[in-house]
Amino acid sequence: MASVYAESVSANTLKDLRVGEMISISCDLTHVSVEGRTPRYVFVAWPWRNPDPQSRFRWDSRVAFPRNAGSGEWMEMPWRIEPAPADLQVGSPCGVWIPATDAVREVQWYDKPLDIGWNPRPTVGVHVAPVSASDHEESGYMLYDEQPEPIRVVRRNRSAE
Repeated sequence: MASVYAESVSANTLKDLRVGEMISISCDLTHVSVEGRTPRYVFVAWPWRNPDPQSRFRWDSRVAFPRNAGSGEWMEMPWRIEPAPADLQVGSPCGVWIPATDAVREVQWYDKPLDIGWNPRPTVGVHVAPVSASDHEESGYMLYDEQPEPIRVVRRNRSAE
């Protein structure tokens, strides 16, 4: 039986997950707007995170989506965008969401909160990847604890010990 952990991912949500365990992550459609565009990417305003002013990194509150639907970069992120990024212009409204599907590849605990450019700094990270991309080592996404994105995590099963 599947169990739903939380709307916002916490360290408690992630601490019991193990490599090889099947989970599903998802997020409902959220409306955002395009703030930048290059030949390769569209950049959307990210509504959930705040830059960390103490960070050595300078995150600008935007997330990049590849414009090419056939790009391998789509395997590196669970988020999807509509309408198609190739059709979007600066100022265009659009929506982002996560379709349900993923599996745990790696669990990382950090000795001190990790500086990644936004607050809050995570103490746990879980690398998740679509089952369909299991042959691609670089596919996947880091899901961090205490992040404000309203991501649901559902445990599907446990792999054999």
